[in-house]
Amino acid sequence: MQFQIRGIEGSSELEACALLQAEAWGFDKLDVVSSSMLASCQRHGGVLLGAFEPAVTLIGFVFSLPALSGRTLHPALPHAGCPQPLQGSRGRGLAQNGTA
Repeated sequence: MQFQIRGIEGSSELEACALLQAEAWGFDKLDVVSSSMLASCQRHGGVLLGAFEPAVTLIGFVFSLPALSGRTLHPALPHAGCPQPLQGSRGRGLAQNGTA
């Protein structure tokens, strides 16, 4: 099956990122990067990309944050938001395409 990589948009997709972490890792909802934190990262120069199948079901995501060191702004550094996609989506090359 094909998947599409695109930017995360809207509150429902942000919430899907939080739920995906809990499901993929077995975390309590309090232990994941929250949808509000992901939205804040997006608003302040971060990058948030999702892998969708078939274009509407989120199966993995990655986000990155810009870093400030003294007065030097560094580009957004990659951080795997959900490096272990859902069970049925593993082994399909998502990580090789820039998202988990």
